[in-house]
Amino acid sequence: MPMKKNKIINIIIYIIIFSIGCCCGKLIDWGYFVLNKEISIIDAISLFLTIGCAIYISKVLEKEVQDVRIEKEMFISQVENTESPLVELGNKLNSTTYTEVISLYSKSNITRHKLFKKIDSFKKSEFKVDDIKEVLDTNYKRLKPLLTDTSVMSKSPPDIEVKRGKITYSPERIVEIQENLQTIQDEFFKLKIIINRA
Repeated sequence: MPMKKNKIINIIIYIIIFSIGCCCGKLIDWGYFVLNKEISIIDAISLFLTIGCAIYISKVLEKEVQDVRIEKEMFISQVENTESPLVELGNKLNSTTYTEVISLYSKSNITRHKLFKKIDSFKKSEFKVDDIKEVLDTNYKRLKPLLTDTSVMSKSPPDIEVKRGKITYSPERIVEIQENLQTIQDEFFKLKIIINRA
């Protein structure tokens, strides 16, 4: 029903434009100007082809460009959804619980796997992301032990300390985690650039 309404509106607009053109033509048809009222068949065909091309470009090609842009924005949105739990994690490293650390890491990791499955199934030929995927895999594997594992050797202060569910990291461990998070964010930035350029 909405499609039919749009066609009716377009037809009405074309009729209005044609009527305005006719009125302007009558106003311009003064004695001062000599206008040839005949038109050759070649000129008429050329005119209709030009109008047809203009309509095709404005309707079909513009829609295709818009569709591609929307797809890219959807992929970029997925990248940002994958990135946001890690940004949140980095912002509250020493003011969070162990459970929340695991939750944020897992949420980001699961979303990352889903993102690359979507990229592989929809746009594999356009997005060259294998190198980025490898770097992200390596850094996600490196990040989990940095967030959760403590050293076997006892040292003071320990790399990770959990008291009443609240997790505390040593300054050295915080630096390692932040470096790893920065590498991951850099790769996500590269991924956004690749998606945007494709």
